[in-house]
Amino acid sequence: MVQARLKNGQLELLTPLPEEWKEGTVLDIVPSEEPSPSELKQLLSELHAMGPMEFEPGEWEEFQREWALIEAKDREQMRRLIYGDT
Repeated sequence: MVQARLKNGQLELLTPLPEEWKEGTVLDIVPSEEPSPSELKQLLSELHAMGPMEFEPGEWEEFQREWALIEAKDREQMRRLIYGDT
């Protein structure tokens, strides 16, 4: 992902452009939705105030089962992308 900063009405690149982008390539520019440093500090403070995450009995096992289903679906989608819908 290319990052840039708007400065004095101009875009200032913060990361290099990919080599495959040629002169004249049209780009869609959208504002970043990343939190500012102060917002991030506040979010982290709130997260730490919650204390450590603890699972109720059986929750961890349920999470693992759900995660395994998601991974299986992702693997199947990748297989179809790579090898076709066979």
